[in-house]
Amino acid sequence: MLSKEFLLERGYCCGHGCFMCPYTPRHMENNTMSYNPLPEGLTIKKSPISGLGLFALKSIALNHNLGITHITNTLAGYHFDNDVIRTPLGGFINHSEEPNARIDKRDNLWYLITTDVIVSNTEITVKYFPEFIKF
Repeated sequence: MLSKEFLLERGYCCGHGCFMCPYTPRHMENNTMSYNPLPEGLTIKKSPISGLGLFALKSIALNHNLGITHITNTLAGYHFDNDVIRTPLGGFINHSEEPNARIDKRDNLWYLITTDVIVSNTEITVKYFPEFIKF
């Protein structure tokens, strides 16, 4: 089986139905578009806290910006519930009373920032706050 890394390095989809095909849409000959809704090193899997959760695939440093979790409606130009759009990164963050990350709101963007060194296979959690739990 060809690895995802090999297929990305090759730079295009061959159209032969490779199991690890990283291109979207999959199995479309000469497709070069690759979309990953989560930053590298993160995945979604079953959480012991609730449902699905956001997990580290590798160690992540203290105070590392993992990316944008939410965008306020003023940037979108459309109406969304509570005037906030949740990104794929923001959709699977579970609550903890002892979190290892926090949400930093900067203008119209909300970022997920680590508050501890996070080791591989650890769930990334935040302490929910009133504005966050509306969605």
